[in-house]
Amino acid sequence: MKTRKQINKQKGFTLVEMLVVIAIVGILAAILVPVVGRAMTKAKVATAKKEMADIILAIQAYRKEYSRWPTPDITLDPNEDYTFGSSASNIGVDNNYLMSILCNRKFPSSGASVVNYERKNPKKIEFLELMTNGEKDGGVPGLSEDGYYCDPFGNPYIITIDYNGDNKCEDKVYSKNGVSGGGASGLEDKGRFTKSGSPQNIFTLVGDVMVWSIGPDRKFDVNGKANEGVNADNILSWSK
Repeated sequence: MKTRKQINKQKGFTLVEMLVVIAIVGILAAILVPVVGRAMTKAKVATAKKEMADIILAIQAYRKEYSRWPTPDITLDPNEDYTFGSSASNIGVDNNYLMSILCNRKFPSSGASVVNYERKNPKKIEFLELMTNGEKDGGVPGLSEDGYYCDPFGNPYIITIDYNGDNKCEDKVYSKNGVSGGGASGLEDKGRFTKSGSPQNIFTLVGDVMVWSIGPDRKFDVNGKANEGVNADNILSWSK
């Protein structure tokens, strides 16, 4: 027969075991949570890159079909490169103007400039097949009811098209010398950007379409170096 003293000893020992297990679980959680977080971020970046590639393919398919670039009326001069992104962030006009044509849909807030979006896509082809996410405004992943197309972090995709046909894209942000110039801190040494202008302080990407977003931190600096600070995690269609 066990004495009360023996029973109390067993209870105390069990409590110690539980505390040890809890401590181990806490340590493992502290190790695994950041690892899982990084893995999820990496997966979202990969999804964004895939969606960027799909946007580029859709724009190029439109050009092949109609022998012209998709050009919303808001692009006042179709002979100059134009950036679609986020008017709220002062990066071009909202990308829903472009999505309206590519998705063959009129979105509620796309404005008078795309009321006649059918005229821009008379064959009614869905070059970009996207389901809306049920949200009215942008700022959440996917395509909103108003046509704002955002990456998995909720950032609008920023799209620049080579409207003047020189096989170079002059993006509203990455064309700046303060962003792309400066060797390793910018994009000047990456082999894809070229200088133009007089003096040569305008940077253009070799190619006909470029897409990017401001990345996981959801921050950007229009005057900061491309590979430094909040710009370092920007997701770029032209980089691996």
